[in-house]
Amino acid sequence: MYVTDQNRVAIFSAADHSIVRQIDLPKNASGNVGIRWMDDSSGFTLRDIYSGYWMFPVKGDPYKLEGLPDERLYNFAWSRDGKWLAFVRGQELRDVVLFTNNK
Repeated sequence: MYVTDQNRVAIFSAADHSIVRQIDLPKNASGNVGIRWMDDSSGFTLRDIYSGYWMFPVKGDPYKLEGLPDERLYNFAWSRDGKWLAFVRGQELRDVVLFTNNK
């Protein structure tokens, strides 16, 4: 598998190196924290840059995983049986401080 310059993922056959499928990624999908393949090779998961994760079945349409908190989600991993998703969540807080010279 490789990610092209068109925000698309291509899945290759290990047997003959032919392209099995090309999937256009949603605008919010990000591979920055990695792509997680399911142990049964039925699909892979990517993080959404705002909140949640996307599931990309090898056969079928991509869908956003439901039932996750509406927060920024960071790293993640699936259990070996594919039934449980562990993830790190959090909030990004930013403050602005102005320093002035009052002499």
